[in-house]
Amino acid sequence: MAVEIFKSGEVTAGEGKLAEAAAAYRYWPAEGAKVRLAHFTFVNGSTVGDDGSSVNLVKLPAGKVRVLPILSYIAVSALGSSRVMDLGVRAYVASDGVTAVAAILNDFVNDRDVSSATAANFGTALKKDYFSYNGLTICAVIAGGTLDAAETMEGYVAYEIVQ
Repeated sequence: MAVEIFKSGEVTAGEGKLAEAAAAYRYWPAEGAKVRLAHFTFVNGSTVGDDGSSVNLVKLPAGKVRVLPILSYIAVSALGSSRVMDLGVRAYVASDGVTAVAAILNDFVNDRDVSSATAANFGTALKKDYFSYNGLTICAVIAGGTLDAAETMEGYVAYEIVQ
């Protein structure tokens, strides 16, 4: 076994289409901004991931994005004894197109118990702002044991595109 990085069906289907999708988005001022939902569904196949394996849940568009953690939601199957989950963001390129921004893999949730089936929001923060050149990937990291075959994650990330 090895530490694995898995992808939801939505991330896999959207790869290579980000530039096209980003061009289609309109930017809205903070007043009257549209709340968007990026849905995700993940069912692990036959590959078992070691402690520290992760799932890329969604990739949000480039530009200034405001994630709304308190409105975002995840349901997780029972992952097994001692398992905990972090929810956060992968490393990305800042809006200048040059500066690397380090991953914060527990930016939303740190060590949520997922030993039994659970469903919860992404934390109590009202908003978290990001400004990326190439989009922002939201991920879940599992610790305390393996990510076994047939485990599931489903939910959505609420966000706004702001000026």
